[in-house]
Amino acid sequence: MTMNLNIRTEGTAEVQRMLAALGPNAKKASTMWVNWIGLEGQGAMRAELPQRFTMRGTADLFRKAVVFQQATNNGKRERQAILRIGSDGPGGTKASATKNLGNILARHEEAETRTDTKQVYRLSKGGVVKGGFFLPANGMRTSSSNPPRSQYPTSIGAQIRSDPSGRVYFASGNQKGSKKKGNGSSFFVTEKGIFRRRHTSFGRAEIEAVWWFTKTVRTPARLGLWATAEKVFETRAIALGMQAIDETIFRSTL
Repeated sequence: MTMNLNIRTEGTAEVQRMLAALGPNAKKASTMWVNWIGLEGQGAMRAELPQRFTMRGTADLFRKAVVFQQATNNGKRERQAILRIGSDGPGGTKASATKNLGNILARHEEAETRTDTKQVYRLSKGGVVKGGFFLPANGMRTSSSNPPRSQYPTSIGAQIRSDPSGRVYFASGNQKGSKKKGNGSSFFVTEKGIFRRRHTSFGRAEIEAVWWFTKTVRTPARLGLWATAEKVFETRAIALGMQAIDETIFRSTL
């Protein structure tokens, strides 16, 4: 998901005519112009992101997924101004993390349907089930908090884990597919999902759903980040172009 501002600005005839009149300084002004647009667009997208998207992790983490590559015109190192969600760069921990965060945001920027029939969970009665995605049951997620990590399928020993060597395994201490907790409760897994059994002081057991399994998840389009970028372009591009031209002329007289 990208916006190439060098291409996007080609249709701005009013500014392009004035750039042409600058002669050899036109490239400097053009580079300054697209970078100013990109920085404003990136700032607006990042500012609105926390209001439209919440997920486990800090807001700063996801704001980093709105990336702007500034344009340069230094000979062989010349590059264009690219505003993007996520990283299209080569491997590496930082680039990979940014790309993964961008992929998450992209699912919510444009409607997407995903299917998973491979994810395996260990059943309490023995064996495994290909449950796909796990979604929180009613009451597990609120507007202010996510389900605690201690209740995730990997934490209770129901979902396969992997170590740095690539070895996959179920968490230990969960031989029968349920894990007792110190507060008198335990988890158990069925083909439909993961449930918690609470043991009361009167010897009774209360059962509540924690996670439901589903093979298909549809994510609605709800972020509107590119609409924000387009609004910045439509309302600010010409003004920023004029400012870049004025700044270039001023610097050429120093």
